[in-house]
Amino acid sequence: MTNNSRKRLIWEEIMRDPDIYRVCEAGSSSNSYVFFSGEDVVVIDPSSVDMIGSICRLAHITEMDSGRIRIYLTQPCRKELCTDSFKEMKIYCCDRPYRTISEEADEPDRKMQGRPEAEEDAYDKEAFPWKQVRDGDLFRIGSRTLRIIGLEACRKGLTGLWFPEKKLLFAGEAVGADEVPGVYSWDPQVDTLGLQIEVLRRVKRLCPQMILPARGRCIGVDQQGEKGAEECLKVLDAMLGGYCLRILEVYQKVPARGGIRSEEMFQEDESAGIADTESGLKYLLYRRYIRQTETSDGFVYERGSRRLTDWNLQEKDE
Repeated sequence: MTNNSRKRLIWEEIMRDPDIYRVCEAGSSSNSYVFFSGEDVVVIDPSSVDMIGSICRLAHITEMDSGRIRIYLTQPCRKELCTDSFKEMKIYCCDRPYRTISEEADEPDRKMQGRPEAEEDAYDKEAFPWKQVRDGDLFRIGSRTLRIIGLEACRKGLTGLWFPEKKLLFAGEAVGADEVPGVYSWDPQVDTLGLQIEVLRRVKRLCPQMILPARGRCIGVDQQGEKGAEECLKVLDAMLGGYCLRILEVYQKVPARGGIRSEEMFQEDESAGIADTESGLKYLLYRRYIRQTETSDGFVYERGSRRLTDWNLQEKDE
């Protein structure tokens, strides 16, 4: 009984002409979207295989050709979607199907198993009907045209779908109102926090009137038009403010005189909130607000050649 309740799907109408629905599992904050235009249907960020199956059954009931249903993922393709059940569908994503980090960690080393390193898994093969997308590509749904925009920052390979006709953005995990996306250092050579700030600036330049994220509440839906644009701007500015505050917090860890060792710098990083210390540190190092010196027993961080601010973030005594 409990399991059936958890899998119950809730449909919310977002827009008519074209018909766009938000679909989520009861009790979940994850969002999926279904976009209808003519005989074409696109499911954006389905949360499970069961959800796709339910949508296919609905298409069958309404005598809609299930072969016209496509799937668009704003992040790299999840392997659980690579099943024979959906072999007639095309799945659009920025990269080929992949394992999750936890799955990679759980799998023993290929060499230890005696498996050749070049061996491909079934869901990597060309027979799987996925199509790679890139920033700037056009994505057509019936008579409507959307544009793919690159939103890689807080996650590797993130994309979004921009619908200029309605000034609507399917933002995936790049934007959130209730759940601000966490930014972590997924590549030691990439300034992920700087990228996220540029992503938000890019979204602001689009002047969206509605943002549909992968998690939490939809932005601008209840007050469409100019009011919706104001709500979108407010959320984006709040996100930018939160990330900038986190950068300042990391900067304030470095004393004005002298330095701080890396083990002290990264102490209690579990409570970092929306961005970890490493991503904030890279932002500051790349812009010379902080400099890094290697010693015999690790790194030492000092204030750099540029001053970020003299603000004091220490909490006031109550």
